[in-house]
Amino acid sequence: MDDSAFQTLPLYESASVIRQEIRKQKNLLLTAPTGSGKSTLVPWILASEKEELAKVAVLEPRRLAVTSLAGFLGSLLPENSCVGYRIRFESNSSPSTKILFTTYGNFLESILHKAENFDWIVFDEFHERRAEMDLLLAYFLALQKTSPQAPRIAILSAELNREELENILQVPCLKVGKPGFPVQILNQDSPVGTPLAKNVEKALRTLERNRIWETSLVFLPGKGEISTVHRHLDEAFGYGKVKILDLFGGQEKSIEREIFLHTKEPRIVLSTNIAETSLTIPNVTGVIDSGLERTTEFNAEQKRNILKLSRISLQNAVQRTGRAGRTQKGVCIRLWNSREESLFPKGIIPEILKSDLRPLILKIAALAKRAQVPFDAILLPTKPDAKNFEKAFAELVKNQFLTDEKCITILGEKVLQIPLNDLSLAKAYAEAEKISALSIALFSILDADEMQSKERTPLNALELARDLTEKGNRLSREIRLAHKRLLDYAKENDRKKFSADNSDDAIAIFLNAFPESIAIANSNSYKTPTDTFPISPASVNDAKAILVFHLLRTNSQQKSEMRAGLYLPVPEKFLQHENATVRYELLWRSGQERYIGLLIRSHGDVEISREEILPQEANAETLQKLLALTADTWMERHRRENFSHLWMDEANQILLCKMKLAAENFPDFGLPLWNDEDVELVTADFFDGVFLMRDLSPERFRKKMQEYFGENMLSWLAKMFPDFLVLPNGKRAHYHYVENSPVELSARIEDLMTFRGEHFITQGKVKVRYDILAPNFRTAQKTWDLTGFWKNTYPQIRKELRGRYPKHPWPESVL
Repeated sequence: MDDSAFQTLPLYESASVIRQEIRKQKNLLLTAPTGSGKSTLVPWILASEKEELAKVAVLEPRRLAVTSLAGFLGSLLPENSCVGYRIRFESNSSPSTKILFTTYGNFLESILHKAENFDWIVFDEFHERRAEMDLLLAYFLALQKTSPQAPRIAILSAELNREELENILQVPCLKVGKPGFPVQILNQDSPVGTPLAKNVEKALRTLERNRIWETSLVFLPGKGEISTVHRHLDEAFGYGKVKILDLFGGQEKSIEREIFLHTKEPRIVLSTNIAETSLTIPNVTGVIDSGLERTTEFNAEQKRNILKLSRISLQNAVQRTGRAGRTQKGVCIRLWNSREESLFPKGIIPEILKSDLRPLILKIAALAKRAQVPFDAILLPTKPDAKNFEKAFAELVKNQFLTDEKCITILGEKVLQIPLNDLSLAKAYAEAEKISALSIALFSILDADEMQSKERTPLNALELARDLTEKGNRLSREIRLAHKRLLDYAKENDRKKFSADNSDDAIAIFLNAFPESIAIANSNSYKTPTDTFPISPASVNDAKAILVFHLLRTNSQQKSEMRAGLYLPVPEKFLQHENATVRYELLWRSGQERYIGLLIRSHGDVEISREEILPQEANAETLQKLLALTADTWMERHRRENFSHLWMDEANQILLCKMKLAAENFPDFGLPLWNDEDVELVTADFFDGVFLMRDLSPERFRKKMQEYFGENMLSWLAKMFPDFLVLPNGKRAHYHYVENSPVELSARIEDLMTFRGEHFITQGKVKVRYDILAPNFRTAQKTWDLTGFWKNTYPQIRKELRGRYPKHPWPESVL
């Protein structure tokens, strides 16, 4: 076959080497520099090895790459009818198509439903390691082991883990092609706190000053950043003076076409990582790389997706840099300093290690059945986490999608046939007793990835569904096409289930299928059994309850927060379930420093309503139920926070010390020991019946202590453990009671001069230590025996104190 049409591609000079390799080996593993033309030349070489052209399926990670590559290859061939493409909701192929470009996702869905007949399967940009890539590779490798007619496999990429793939394919890696045009890499420091838009503007000014000013490609994390940077650059460069174009998945076709037009005019293309591989944007002279990407990871423990803004891998950075060297030499400005690169991941983490394994496992079972091989014969290139795999597998068995023997069930096959991406939604559709145009529209809305809201307030799915049934243009073409496909499926397969539109019936389907997603109004938020969403009730028409969908946990350096992209209002009549159970709780009001009541109704394990109750307004029966909760509620909080300082003043500390000494010295009296158990009992009694924090007073606690000790014993306690002693001169010496310390009697030295020997209280059971004070009432000496003090210690202390207090009497001898 004539390859002359490909002479302009850098990889053309390696065409003969590639042909020799595919004649020697069953499969092909090839790496070539970015922009060398491998995505079009290699498929043509594979197809043209047969006189009548072999059938080749070229799998790409993105739809835009599929359509652009198919168009480019078709333009090179005199008979371009042999080249076609197929993406979701769009196909441009015919029986004469020999080279079919398609996405990994579309091809996987196709082979799950029907047999595909190809001679070669080309895995392009395999370094991205998406879950569909790994699954399809595992399937075709398993097929090659059992069927002589299985297609051959070609894996292509600019960056590959060669050793791993050489072992999997059992072929050496063919490294061909020369690097593209040279690209100068510059690092630009991005100080912490500087807005991303400012850093991008600074880099663009550098390109402008150096006359590298044709098409500048800027890589940003997502659509939100694209919008922010676009507005900033519009103002910075003067509105309309430099064309600024946005590129992301689902962008309007007219703007996509404009981006791929050849022009020498200065322009700026703000793109997500969609432009990182497979696409050639004309005349790119400069690339600006933010070094950031927004990724979603699945948390198997929480069964939640977590949205993260994180650093790209160095492998991504190489791909992005190469965008500037595809058609001419260029410059790449990286918005980080070179020292930071040690913090970047070296390679791309396979998606299979950070995604929900449930759909993947179900599709493995379906493909195993199609290939007539055991489940375990489909060996993924990277093994998923064993614990997460077991958990996902157990859930599929619980939902009756799989058997314990890892075989797909009839229900499992059905949910894969239903044109819905989400397994839970597909199951809800399959089990719905009746459906309507409105409920079908709701399924389409809830299944759409693009409905993941980046705002704090979710969108009303019921309103969007009504708009969809009325063929309004409020929603994207993608959602409208998905809705049409599901509607056509329903008319063909479930006509007997059709009923008239009724919003209550439609909501009931999702309420029954997703009871754990019901969120109850709770002050300025909504709360499910596991999560709280910062949603103002006013923003959702003050609904008492909503069903939340498209749940996503955002995770940044500032905070972690649950968000819901869509909601369904739940009519109140659904909350008055006849079999509902009722329970009461206490809710803390921090501004008022008090507890109020909550009446919570549940159906099964799911809350269906919650109502706030002010204790002062509650009826007698309800008040008693709330009062019964106070002790345990306060105790639980006290164990966490310990706010005993509110009631353990000095008087209570002294009383507790006296009571402990009484129990210790009079064991036959059966007095409380005041161990941890006693203190907890008194504290719980102290909390009982209290709603206001200000009622947790020392006086109230003292009363509870006295009641527990025995009020009839209080006069005895005061007699045994007096507060003071009247001295011969009429003055009072005070007893000090401190836990884990001796009891002390404090008096000035001159007031104790008539005292001798030791001192006891409590019928001689407790020995008291003297705390001898100087005239300034500060301790001068402590002693157990005043006779010894006067004889041995007093002469020295007398010298010191007489000099400081000469007006006080200081007899030479007291004895």
